[in-house]
Amino acid sequence: MADVHDVEILCFVAHYPPAVLGGGPARTLEGMVDACATPAKVAIVTADRDHGADSPLPVESNAWLTRAGAWTWYSSGGLLQVARTMREAARLKPRYVYLNSVFHPVFAILPILLKRLGAWGAAELVIAPRGELDPGALRLKTPKKRTYLAVARRLGFFSRATWHASTDTEATFVAAELRSARRILVKENETVLPRQALPRPARPRSQPRSLVYVGRISPKKQLELLLEGLARVRRDFRLEIVGAADDAAYLRRLQALASGLGDRVRWHGPASREEVFERLTEADIACFPTAGENFGHVVAEALASSCPVVIMDVTPWTAHVLRGGGEIVEESTAQAWGETLDRMLAEPVAALEARGRAASAAYESWRCSVDGRSLFDYLLQDQHGALVTSPVTSPVTSPVTSPVTSPVTSPVTSRGPR
Repeated sequence: MADVHDVEILCFVAHYPPAVLGGGPARTLEGMVDACATPAKVAIVTADRDHGADSPLPVESNAWLTRAGAWTWYSSGGLLQVARTMREAARLKPRYVYLNSVFHPVFAILPILLKRLGAWGAAELVIAPRGELDPGALRLKTPKKRTYLAVARRLGFFSRATWHASTDTEATFVAAELRSARRILVKENETVLPRQALPRPARPRSQPRSLVYVGRISPKKQLELLLEGLARVRRDFRLEIVGAADDAAYLRRLQALASGLGDRVRWHGPASREEVFERLTEADIACFPTAGENFGHVVAEALASSCPVVIMDVTPWTAHVLRGGGEIVEESTAQAWGETLDRMLAEPVAALEARGRAASAAYESWRCSVDGRSLFDYLLQDQHGALVTSPVTSPVTSPVTSPVTSPVTSPVTSRGPR
């Protein structure tokens, strides 16, 4: 029987399932565990509350549990419990400590400080910035982030860390911000996706065209571009907005913009994975005006739902979006978004249906070409040297069109304990 002290990889992440609002880091880590050949050698330390929630998740807190074969500790927070959590984690004596953030105070900065104090022994520190070092992300809360990075560099917090980038572009951003980065691994994000694209339900041809946005409602996602662009559209449509708001003031601004569109905009709040796929399969077009993503789970989910995507050239998915019946908006302006969507909405139903079939084909082509091994397998087998890259340290301004790799070959719902 597996014992928690057999763990070799200790992971820290702010949120983890059954949390549903943790965004890309939670979904990626879930996919990494799901794809791992020996998940019992992985332990995850996380919060016992979902993002922005006051009440705890339906799990036992402050104890080692197993989830999908991996060990999981849901910390209830508070100074005493955080101290206990870190003490219990240190007892595992892992070979690797894997962080899913650069800036999170409890689940990134604190473990880095403890590493400096010797809490993790000889464990190798691996940091996955999850897009936090992308230029678009660094433009938000810039003074705090720049101050911390400057202090961390000066004190050598990252001097012996290995970095995990999701794409060559993210590796370039890491190298640009942290020129002393000794090693950068490039392995695209795992995620939990269906084996084949989901079928689209039949819809009456007389109903308005359906658009959907899925994701956090935060300034980085630039939802105002979509709403302001739709104000310029002459065609009939309805827009479904699915996601939780990070910023109350930003949400109020968006709601004011949406009020000008009347009942054509509907807000649904956060949703489970199953509900997200349902919304995506029901939509004609998925719209993501984000300022940038290191991976973009929701793009993969849209293509898996046979839904064409409209997005800017700010993710690794550009080539797949274009092959999948979608469109790349050339400029980060409301006018560009409005013109693109007005043109698509003017197409006959048959043309939009053809775009959906193209999205399905693009998704299945991508699924056939990926590396299904978990990064954890590379680490456990000491084969991660094969993933090392030597990125150029100057900022990247060219389009990102390289193939995305490494999803999980599993159904929409995870396989459960193994």
